[in-house]
Amino acid sequence: MAAGTVFVLPSVIDPDGGMDNLPTVIMEAMATGLPVISTAIGGIPEMVVENETGILVPPGDAGALAHAIEKVIVDLSFVRQLGANGHRRACDLFSIEKNARSLIRIFEELADSKIDNVKADRERS
Repeated sequence: MAAGTVFVLPSVIDPDGGMDNLPTVIMEAMATGLPVISTAIGGIPEMVVENETGILVPPGDAGALAHAIEKVIVDLSFVRQLGANGHRRACDLFSIEKNARSLIRIFEELADSKIDNVKADRERS
């Protein structure tokens, strides 16, 4: 990815309705500073913000995909801006440190709640 200019992942929904709801490879591409071109399905729009961190196209629309690729290849300042914004977004929202801190807070709140419930049960006894 380090040598790339753009990351393209044209995800589709299979006939049975299955899809990759949140492809981690998109987060990885954004973290390396690559702009992303993908499809607006599942959780992808939560990661890729249209014309801010990348471009979203309708699934199965080869013409829209080709146009998006052409747009970023032709406009290098646009592609750099998308990449920088994507890198910031990946670091802000998807970093391991941030997610670990959030999980720790959740576990602490659950533990505190459990302790409070045990104390309340003892007081009633």
